[in-house]
Amino acid sequence: MDGSDLILPQGLEFVSVVAEGGFGVIIKALQRSTNRYVALKFLKDCDKGLQARFRREARVLAKLSHPNIVQFIDFQKSNGQYFILSEFVDGEDLDKLLARSGTVPLATVQQMGKGLLSALHE
Repeated sequence: MDGSDLILPQGLEFVSVVAEGGFGVIIKALQRSTNRYVALKFLKDCDKGLQARFRREARVLAKLSHPNIVQFIDFQKSNGQYFILSEFVDGEDLDKLLARSGTVPLATVQQMGKGLLSALHE
């Protein structure tokens, strides 16, 4: 799944594939009505158990509000595909940061750890 086989809901314009995992793909799209970038997490498969897990994930995300947790926008089924719509957060993931710099300063690790622990507490 490279994004070209996904049918986006009306009002969203495909920009790029952000990540792909065992269960789904995350794409970056432009939400035309607000002129902002959003992330869409699509399921690769329509297995009933996976659909139930995906719905639970959406319900949990909808209840969370924290600066270190991506903001949930919506959960929908469109053209037979389930997806979670959330804010798009542009940045570098930890793997890329480590590959680029080799190490991360202790102060940065502490700051990241505090943010992570705060989000987990939420």
